[in-house]
Amino acid sequence: MIKEIKTDYCILGGGIAGILLANKLAASGKSIVILDQGPRFSDKDRAEMLRKSKEDLNDLADYNDNSDSAVVTPLSSANSGEQVVEWVNYRLFGIGGTALHFEGIMMRPLIEDMRVKTLYGFGRDWPITYAELEPWLLLAEQEIGVSGNQDNPYASSRSGSFPMPAHKFSYFDSQIFAPALKKLGITAHSCPRAVNSIPYRGRSACQACRACKFCPSGARYSPDRVHVPILDTYSNVSILENISVRKLETNVKGDKIIAAHAIHVLDKSEVIIRAQNFIVAMGGVETPRML
Repeated sequence: MIKEIKTDYCILGGGIAGILLANKLAASGKSIVILDQGPRFSDKDRAEMLRKSKEDLNDLADYNDNSDSAVVTPLSSANSGEQVVEWVNYRLFGIGGTALHFEGIMMRPLIEDMRVKTLYGFGRDWPITYAELEPWLLLAEQEIGVSGNQDNPYASSRSGSFPMPAHKFSYFDSQIFAPALKKLGITAHSCPRAVNSIPYRGRSACQACRACKFCPSGARYSPDRVHVPILDTYSNVSILENISVRKLETNVKGDKIIAAHAIHVLDKSEVIIRAQNFIVAMGGVETPRML
């Protein structure tokens, strides 16, 4: 029997965009269902994946000399080169999306990148301008918690400062890399990151433990640690894990999604979600594939 769920809002994808948007919608009192084809990961799960990535794959040295690159394991993919391709860090589905395991790099789009057709004659311009988008980028940086300085001469304009100062350059960056760049006429600058340089909203500053992918201290932003616990306090919000969307059903005109057809990845049972409003937030690969 196919299970059917009805809700006001259905958010497809429990990653950084979907979870942040759900947090803003939750206070409205409207019913919200969030779907993701991956599970939730506990701190215990994170610790185990971190241990496996460091011990089993010798990732502390960044070279997996003791592993056979042609062998597929529960932690890696086959590779024709000499190094093992570690997938456990990079190819996870789960509540939190890519932000579960990203490095926290938070560069803004360049103004020129939004007008490639006008400026360079190829592709398509964005339907909105950078000026329209900029205030929302600022709000997102504040909500997520981004460390950065306005020292990049090539960065797009800002209407406000970063929530936190940038991380200091490492010894290598300041004493070796930056001087080498200067000799080449290249400007060295800091990189905005969703990693706390100082304590921010109850989360500690970076402990420099060199495990950004799983960040045991919680200094790097991850939706499941910051905003999902807030959503769990709302009775009108449901987060459904291990649900894979397979088809979007539209109205007769084809201009509005009216239902999402999905399956539970564990038992293959079918589920249909019908909603007044759908938000497709499945990332840069899954969103266009689904649409």
